[in-house]
Amino acid sequence: MNLSPSSFLSRRTSRTLGGVALLAVAFVGSSSAPEAQVDFSVGQIEVNQVIQVSGGTQLVEGRSTFVRAYIRVLPAPATPIPVDGLMRIFVNGVETADSPIYSDNGPFPAIGPNPGIEDGSLNFIFLAPPPTSNCEILIEVNPAGPNFVPEANVSNNTRTTGALSFIELAVPELTYVPIDYSTPSGAPPGVPNPSLIEPGTGDGFVMGIYPSKDWYYHRSDNESKVWTASLSGSGSSLISSLQADRLLMTPVPDYVYGWVPGSLPYNGMATIGGPASMGNTQSIRHQRTFAHEIGHNHGLFHNSITVNTFGIDVEHHLNLTQGLSQLKPSTQRDIMWPGLLTPEAWIGPLNYDFFINHPTFQFPLQLTSLGDEPRMLVNGVWNKQTGAIELHHVLEVPPNELTASAPQGTADFVLRASEAGGSGRELAVSATGVTDCAESDSDSAVSSPLINFHAVIPTTSPNGKRVDRLVFEQAGEETVRSLELVRSASAPDVTFITPTSDPIQSPVITVSWEGVDLDGDEIAYYLRYSRDGNSFSPLATAITETEWTVDLRKLPALVDGKGFFELRATDGFNTTLVRSDPVTGGQAFGGVSENDPWVHMYHPDPDFSFQKGSTVILHCAAWDLEDDALTGSSLRWTSSLDGFLGTGRLTSTAKLSVGNHVITVTGIDGDGQMSSVSRSISVTDRGLPDVDPDVCQTDLGFGGPGSMAISICGGDLSTGTVADMEITGGPASAFGYAFVGLTNAPTSVAGGTLVPVPWTYLRLLVLDGSGEALIANIPGGGGPFSAFVQVVAEDGSQVEGYAFSNALQVDFLP
Repeated sequence: MNLSPSSFLSRRTSRTLGGVALLAVAFVGSSSAPEAQVDFSVGQIEVNQVIQVSGGTQLVEGRSTFVRAYIRVLPAPATPIPVDGLMRIFVNGVETADSPIYSDNGPFPAIGPNPGIEDGSLNFIFLAPPPTSNCEILIEVNPAGPNFVPEANVSNNTRTTGALSFIELAVPELTYVPIDYSTPSGAPPGVPNPSLIEPGTGDGFVMGIYPSKDWYYHRSDNESKVWTASLSGSGSSLISSLQADRLLMTPVPDYVYGWVPGSLPYNGMATIGGPASMGNTQSIRHQRTFAHEIGHNHGLFHNSITVNTFGIDVEHHLNLTQGLSQLKPSTQRDIMWPGLLTPEAWIGPLNYDFFINHPTFQFPLQLTSLGDEPRMLVNGVWNKQTGAIELHHVLEVPPNELTASAPQGTADFVLRASEAGGSGRELAVSATGVTDCAESDSDSAVSSPLINFHAVIPTTSPNGKRVDRLVFEQAGEETVRSLELVRSASAPDVTFITPTSDPIQSPVITVSWEGVDLDGDEIAYYLRYSRDGNSFSPLATAITETEWTVDLRKLPALVDGKGFFELRATDGFNTTLVRSDPVTGGQAFGGVSENDPWVHMYHPDPDFSFQKGSTVILHCAAWDLEDDALTGSSLRWTSSLDGFLGTGRLTSTAKLSVGNHVITVTGIDGDGQMSSVSRSISVTDRGLPDVDPDVCQTDLGFGGPGSMAISICGGDLSTGTVADMEITGGPASAFGYAFVGLTNAPTSVAGGTLVPVPWTYLRLLVLDGSGEALIANIPGGGGPFSAFVQVVAEDGSQVEGYAFSNALQVDFLP
C-alpha cells in the first residue's frame, strides 16, 4: 500500500487519538504494557552523498546516498536505549519501489544526537532516485516490530525532509597509464603494482569525493608507457607526453593520469585546467594525490581550508588500502590542501559545489561536430623565472576540441599562428599565479617556476591556408621571452618497412620504418595502432628510434585485414602521417582472440558484515579493450546463497539472507567473453520493523442486526507491535459494549448472535455522532493465543433494541 508523506503522517498520528483505554490490556492472557516514560523523536535529517547537504549543495541522481537521522530521547537516559527506525522515499507523492528502507545500524544505542560518531545517528543507505525536484524522505523512529520500545508519545516519531532535488550529471572517462619508469642511472623501478592503481583501489578517493555517481576509470589500451627521462625534479615533460597520448587515443577520454612506481619528491604534478596529470604510488598517499591532481585538472588551485563539515565515504572507498571509516571528521583538510596523506583529507563544501557545476559533469546543450580537419598540438613549459619557453610537442593530431582563449586582460602570453606573410589566429594564454602542482612529502607545496601549457589550435589560417609560423609573445606583467617557430621547407619522408602486406606469423612483431628529413631536422615519431580502422591506441610518443616491438595479444584484438599501424613524424612543425598495410595473420599466427573484459568490484569490500535488511550497494567497474565500458545487462550480480541479485555497474539489494555470501559480478562483452570477481561478506540476523501497517485480524462474520462493523488492523500483534480497533456504521451517539472472550461459541441473544461466550471481559464504549469509535495502540505479544471480540450497541431502531457487529478472531503472537 503506497501512502503519501502527509497521509502516512496523519495515519501514524491517529493511533494516539480517541482517549480510549487500550483494549488489549483487558484481554485475558495478554500481558499489560509496562508504563512508558521514554519519548523518542526525530530531530534533524541529513542527506549525505559526500558531505552534509546544506544551503545550495545539490544532490545527484543514482548516487549512493547516506541519510542520518538524529534521534532525541527524553528524558535523557543514563544508558543508551537501543531503538530502530524506517525510512520511506516519496517521489511526486508516490512511494518508490525500494521503499521502505531498513536502517544500516539499528537498533542503535540512542542517547542523543552526536554527529561526530557514526552511531550518533540512525543511519540509512540507498541509491538516489532518477532526476526529480520533488523527493521527500520520511523517517520513523521506533516503528512497530520486535525492537519496539514502549514510549509515552508516538505522535512525534516521524519527520520529513521536505522536497529534495536530485540532478543528473555526466559520467566522465578517466584513462590511467602505468608508467614503466627507468631512471637515467639505469636502476629501473619498473611499473607500479597493478593492485594499487586498478579500479576499486587507485581511484578510491576520486570515487569518494567527486559528485558523479560513477567514473569510467580504466587502464590505457597499451599496458604501460615507457619513460626514461628523470622525474626527480619535475614531471612536466611526462605531463606533456600524456597530453599528446590523450589526443592520439580514439575515442578521446576526458582526462589521462600517469601512475609512477613508488614515491616521488613532490607527490604528483598537474596542469591547472589541463587534461593530464601524474603522481606517485606510495600507498599512504597515492589515492589522495590522484584526487588532488584531478582537482587541478578541473581548474582548482592549492588552498589551506579545513572542511568544517562532516563527510561520508558512503561506499567505504578508502577502506582499501587505508582501512578508513565512512565518517570523515570536520577537522579534515580540503583535497586541494597540498602535501597531505590520504587519511588527512576530504573535501569541503566550496570545492564540492565547484565540481558539481564543472563542465566535465554537465551534458552539452548540443553535440558539436569536430569535422575532418586535423588540429595542431602545441605544448611545453614556460619558466616564470627566466621567461623562457620550451616546446615539447608540436604536431598535427586528429580533430579535437580547440583550446579556448583566455579572457581579455588575464593573458600572460599570446600564441600567434599565421600563414606565411599573411593573416593568422591568436590564442591568449593565462598563467599568472599558476604553478604546476608540485607537492613535497612534508605537507607543503613546492614552488616550481615551470608552468606546463597545452594548446590545440587550427592547422589553417582564417583564409584557409596552412599555418606556417608560431610566435609566442609576452602579454602580461610576467616576463616571457619571445619565441618564433617557422615551418621548414620539407616535411619528414617516412616509409613503413614492417609489417608488410605479407601475413604475419606471430602475435609478437617488430614494427619498423625509415625516415629522412631533407632539412636535416631531427624527427620525432608517434606510433599508434588501430585494431579495425576506427579505434586507435598510442604505443610510443616522440621517440627517435625507428622500430618498436608490439605484442598484439596485449592490445585490442586485431580484426584480420582491417587493423594497421599509423605513424606521425614531426620535425618540430611539419607532420607527416603514414599507415602500414592492413595486418593479416598467416597460418602460423593462429589469430588473436578477443580479450576478456576487466571487471573490478568497488563495493562491497571483502569480509564486510551487514545486518539483515540493510541496503548493500553493489558497484563495479568493467572495461573491455574491444567494447569499452560495459554497462546494464552486460554485468550480472549473484550471491552464493540467494542467486541472481541484479544487473548493472551500480545497483543495490536489501534482501540478502542471513549467512555467509560470496558476492560475484560477471562481465560479458559483445563476443561472449566473460570475467568475474568475487568477494565474501556476511549477513547477521536482527529483528526488522513491521513495514505493512495493515495486518488485519480475521473477520468471523455474525454481524447484525444493524450495519455496525469492527476491524483490528496494524501490526501483526507480535511483541513490540500495535494495532487499532475501529468501529464504524453503528448508531449515532450510542452506548456500546465490547465483549472479549477466549472461546468461539456463537449464541443467539437479543435478536443477534454473540460469538465470545462466555465472555471474560466487558467494556463500555461511547460511539460518536457518526456511530464510530477508535481504540488505539492495542499492544501485541504474550502469545501465541487467540481472543474473540464483538461489539453490541444500544439501537432503538432494532426490534430488540441492540445492534451487533461482526466478530473477530484476534491472534496474539510471541
